[in-house]
Amino acid sequence: MGGMPTERIGRYDVEGVLGAGGFATVYRANDPRLDATVAIKVLAENWSLDPDVRRRFRTEAVLLRRLQSQGSVPGLIEVHDIDETEDGRPFFVMGFADRGTLRHRVGEQAWAPQHVVPVIDALASAVGAIHRAGVVHRDLKPSNLLVRTDRGVLHGDPDGLLRPGERLVVGDLGLAKDLNVDTTALSVAGGTARYSAPEQLDPAGSVDHRADIYAVTVLVSELLRGPEGAAVQFDPLTDQVLAKGHAQKADDRFNSMADWRSALLDALGAPNQNRRTGEVPSVRPPVAAAPPAAPQRPQSPGITTPPPTPAATPAPPMPQTAETVFMGADSQPSFEQPVPADVSPTPTPIPAAAGNEAGAELAAVATKQKRSRMPMFALLALALVALGGFGFTRLAGESSIIGPDTIAVGEMVRYRADAPPDAQIEWTDWTGASIAEQDLQVQARLPGSLSFSLVVDGRDPETKTISVVPSDVGPTIDGPDEVPQGQVTQFLASTEPGDVRFFWLDEDGNRLDQEVFSLTPDSTDPVTFSLISVGADGIERGIRKTVEVSG
Repeated sequence: MGGMPTERIGRYDVEGVLGAGGFATVYRANDPRLDATVAIKVLAENWSLDPDVRRRFRTEAVLLRRLQSQGSVPGLIEVHDIDETEDGRPFFVMGFADRGTLRHRVGEQAWAPQHVVPVIDALASAVGAIHRAGVVHRDLKPSNLLVRTDRGVLHGDPDGLLRPGERLVVGDLGLAKDLNVDTTALSVAGGTARYSAPEQLDPAGSVDHRADIYAVTVLVSELLRGPEGAAVQFDPLTDQVLAKGHAQKADDRFNSMADWRSALLDALGAPNQNRRTGEVPSVRPPVAAAPPAAPQRPQSPGITTPPPTPAATPAPPMPQTAETVFMGADSQPSFEQPVPADVSPTPTPIPAAAGNEAGAELAAVATKQKRSRMPMFALLALALVALGGFGFTRLAGESSIIGPDTIAVGEMVRYRADAPPDAQIEWTDWTGASIAEQDLQVQARLPGSLSFSLVVDGRDPETKTISVVPSDVGPTIDGPDEVPQGQVTQFLASTEPGDVRFFWLDEDGNRLDQEVFSLTPDSTDPVTFSLISVGADGIERGIRKTVEVSG
């Protein structure tokens, strides 16, 4: 942290650390003027006096701002402010990625083509826009690709790399090269070896946009193949396209992101629109998943036989556009991260920073689609009833709170008030706090239940209780289910490989930062305690354990 006080950075209230590297630390913070969650990147203290590093740090912020000012790029992070701390260290303020990074999503498995296609589209759109502005990113990798909430993306695969209501966003232009201006040696150094083109590793090499094409090809190949060394066979066309994308010589690669995208979609058997123009559509249909069964993550891409292209049922629109766990954006204000009602409300030093699902968004979309298929006379009837007041337009038993009944630990879900845009909305969350917003953001770090209520235009409140179930990627507690009274028993923490730390909560909700949890029951009453891990994405995921005590 470089000795810097973390209570405030400029006018922003710091809530925790999202990530730290050799050159900078990124904090999660609240903008009190806009009541919005932001990410703040602060130059490391040991580099703050180096004029070249300071210049490059400022250039990253200015470059991001310039790229957005030249035209909206949905898949590129926004910069809102730039300033200096009291001790003279530069910082800039960005949008906040509420759903982590692609690195967190990938896991140790191979992904089927229909799950990789949205990533290809996103990269082609965002990185292509960067290239058209004369900029080379030079550090494209899963940890620099962020996932954020986007209400404009209406569909997706709940078990895919990009899910309903999510968009992939390119972050961290700290190593970007602006081909429009002269650059120093600092601006052309660095990168991640695994994704760096050969010319990036050559001090005398000339780097242009084709270095990014090399990087994204390596990334897509990893998604399709799964863990390093996995014996996954591709058909000859797919092998040929991947080989061209990461050819050793830049001249042998694709010349543009549009050409790269078109060739990949051909090889994967995906529908490909706008090939003649080379433009990436803002919204395009994905490869359809098999309709009979609920979607599940495949263990093998299986692209030796390309999946059939749907003919009759139109496919839903997909996310488009292209670590830093901190560089995403959320256009809506974020609220304090929730803690289940049966857990001590004392906040932890670094609260959960991101979520991973869009169940509330999916439910809201489903409602809209159902209404759009109503016959005209039904719509007219509802319109006439609406003249008598909003409260009479709802069918008996229909809820005005749109969102799932069950969420997973660490999952961030927005519950929507199904009400007219001009209605007065007031939520009361599980802590008793009032929130006057159209949506209520919910995220829990422990299993249990949460209850909240909604009041529309001063009418009677409607209460909703949801279940919070353990996360598939959460920690586990190793130890017996029954212990003797008065005997010391130790429990061990088992966490995911990507977790950066963990802590315990005792029966009273007190936090314990220690390797093992020691229990010495003084009665025969069951004892419940919890383990919470913090992933590289900043999300807190916990599990409870109840131990029986024998006399």
